[in-house]
Amino acid sequence: MSGRFRPRPRLRHVGDGVPLAPLAFRNRYDDKSGQVFDETVCGVPSSAERLWQYRTLGDGCVSYRCGVGPPSLQDTALRSVVRNIAGFTADTLREVPWKIGEKMWELVLHLDLDSLHTWQAFASVWACEGVESLLYHRCSITSPSLPLDGYTTPIASPSFQWITLLSISTTSISRTELVNLSTLTNLGALDLTDPSPSTVTTPAVGDSLVRSWSRAVTESGAFSRLRVLVLRNHADVTARSLQYLSVFPTLVLLDASGCDVRQGDEACALPAGWTCTVKREKGTAGSSWDDPLRERFQSAGQVQSARGVVTGLEAALPVLNFRIGPAASDGCRSGRGLMLHFQRQRSPGAPVQPCLKRSTDESSLHPQASVRTAKKRRVPKKGKQQSFEDVLRGFGGF
Repeated sequence: MSGRFRPRPRLRHVGDGVPLAPLAFRNRYDDKSGQVFDETVCGVPSSAERLWQYRTLGDGCVSYRCGVGPPSLQDTALRSVVRNIAGFTADTLREVPWKIGEKMWELVLHLDLDSLHTWQAFASVWACEGVESLLYHRCSITSPSLPLDGYTTPIASPSFQWITLLSISTTSISRTELVNLSTLTNLGALDLTDPSPSTVTTPAVGDSLVRSWSRAVTESGAFSRLRVLVLRNHADVTARSLQYLSVFPTLVLLDASGCDVRQGDEACALPAGWTCTVKREKGTAGSSWDDPLRERFQSAGQVQSARGVVTGLEAALPVLNFRIGPAASDGCRSGRGLMLHFQRQRSPGAPVQPCLKRSTDESSLHPQASVRTAKKRRVPKKGKQQSFEDVLRGFGGF
């Protein structure tokens, strides 16, 4: 029996979009049965990509000694802790006194083992000690290869053990994934900046996305700690989003630079409780990638404190600054452009009627321009009551 080989299939894109290297023989032939079959290789993330929030030393030797002579029992225990640091959680450290925990944290910093998982465990227990490295932590994923929930799930804290500042500067995220950001209850600041607005567009970010977020706020109480929202270089974001954002309870600052929102859109901004300011963007040469969002979050917290909005919960919590995607390009942070900021002036408890339904005309942006009269309900007229004899008499002959 002679088998016929089919043409070699084309190279397929599997997984995160990176094409797999072609095999030597994708078409296989079984000599015993004479069957011809195709062999397909599916790419999966490596263990290092799936366990990105952990960092260990492996079986390497840890050199940490205090004084001369043989190592003490405490030094031996610290070396054992470092080798198994990935298995420690907040529950494991809760019974350890701070005097020992401080030495453990110093060794972790000395060996550059302060991964996200390790910081979360230490900060959840000893953030009250006032150590700067426990009160603030930053982490970045320059080349993401997992779905968005693979990165947002570890940084979520439903019990508010820390506040997360999230920056997303990649265009490979779908609208559904962005809508699901409303499940991050501990989100304090969100930055969605298009890294290259001149060549790449992000249609997932627009008025419809903000509208979905506003529904999550009204229906499930989402974004209860969000102070700062940055939507830069998105042409689909218009002045209609200002009405949608008016229901966010703690939102103070909105950065709409590069969007289809202008300073003259005060007719839509003022009724929703926003005031527009235009500032010259300062150059960020020499500063770290996490400085701008951190400064905005702190300034928004000062505004809230002046208005008596902050309850004291966020002030005592550690802050995690997390970025997904490459850092902003020089064109976005060169200091040559103008920043269009909208600051919240109305108190969160003030009654606001946002436009939650999709509208096709400009009347939704100006509710005072269109006044609809209420339709009257039709009531049937009451006729003359007739008896059964009168009805029969009307036919005649009865």
